[in-house]
Amino acid sequence: AGILVLLAVSCPAFILATWPLWWGNSSFPQVPFLPILARVPVWVDQVLVACVCGASIGILYTRWRQVPAQRWLIIQACLLGGLILLNQHRLQPWAYQFVLLLLTLAFAPSQYGLRWMRWLAISVYFYSALSKLDHTFITTLGGSFLDALLGSCAAWVSESLRPWLVAIIPLAELSIAVGLVWQRARKLAVIGALAMHGALIWILGPWNLDHSWGVLLWNVFFALYVVLLFWKHSPAEPAALSGSPGGEQPVARAMLVLWCFVLLAPLGRFAEWYDEWPSWALYAPSGGRVELLVSSLALHRLPAEVRSYLQPVDDSGEYLRLRMDRWSLHATRAPVYPQPRFQYAVAMTVIRESRVASASQVLLLSPASVRSGERDATAAVGAPKMNAIQDRFWFNTTPRRTSWIGQANPGFREEGATHDAR
Repeated sequence: AGILVLLAVSCPAFILATWPLWWGNSSFPQVPFLPILARVPVWVDQVLVACVCGASIGILYTRWRQVPAQRWLIIQACLLGGLILLNQHRLQPWAYQFVLLLLTLAFAPSQYGLRWMRWLAISVYFYSALSKLDHTFITTLGGSFLDALLGSCAAWVSESLRPWLVAIIPLAELSIAVGLVWQRARKLAVIGALAMHGALIWILGPWNLDHSWGVLLWNVFFALYVVLLFWKHSPAEPAALSGSPGGEQPVARAMLVLWCFVLLAPLGRFAEWYDEWPSWALYAPSGGRVELLVSSLALHRLPAEVRSYLQPVDDSGEYLRLRMDRWSLHATRAPVYPQPRFQYAVAMTVIRESRVASASQVLLLSPASVRSGERDATAAVGAPKMNAIQDRFWFNTTPRRTSWIGQANPGFREEGATHDAR
């Protein structure tokens, strides 16, 4: 029951923390998973958001009345899934986790539900640790974490010692995952998880690295989630909450297939066929990405908001790099989706809307080497080469006509958004 209430309360809180991302009133491009969804008007998103919050109220009402919540759980899972399909950016780690938990609480047979939710928590710590055990995290973001954690004491740490101290972060996550598997060590692992999430809140809060409130909320949520699942050994609850005590065989088998996929699919990240966040690559800067470089001679063509997120590539100032990460945080209150496919769509939206293809470059950067941190870079100059990049991706790269797309510039043409970068 605790997990059910936690989900019902947390879902609207997460949406509120990243409100522009869900309500659809952000200037940041929205990229659906399927091309056909690019024509869906933004009011559909707003109706779905209102219904998601209404479903949370329905779940809480059923708990108060002590009646099964299965119907509301299914509704909320479907609504969240629909919102994610309308914008890849919404596939936030918490949203992906919530859809899985809602489906589990609704459909899981009583003997398996709690076990699957526990394995989800274990897999998050395990895969998150693996994603950080590389040169890039140790020498970049991990160093920033260490400095924020130690404060003024960080200056006393020698350069030779720093990498070893940073490596403690993923190793601690890995230890928590192992401890949660071993029943005798679970309480110690829970205490370790609470300490880790507390440290992350200190590191990522507005007093230090100033990450989004959604990130901070997820750390609070996950700490409570781990306590509810692992602190006490209790019989499985999901089916009792949903109203399907035994679980029908076809549904049980479908859930088993789903959870096998969820627990194993993150391994596909290493072959670049599964996305970073569903693979639980959290705070992991080693993934592939796309960068947009714009000539300083073409700045006058860009919207003022986009210009504010440009940063010189070097001292010459000939080209400027678009800081998608900063734009995303300011416009949507959420980190940018860490996938080349999505970032390419954002870059091409700016290029097509502003007509700067002849004065810009699109850089496709490969995932960083685990040992050296080196990346392969492919530069696309000119509309034909830029458009050719989209053939590398399985999912859609055409944005929806929202925000300033097609509104700030009435001359923007939808067919140009798909085929002509100009």
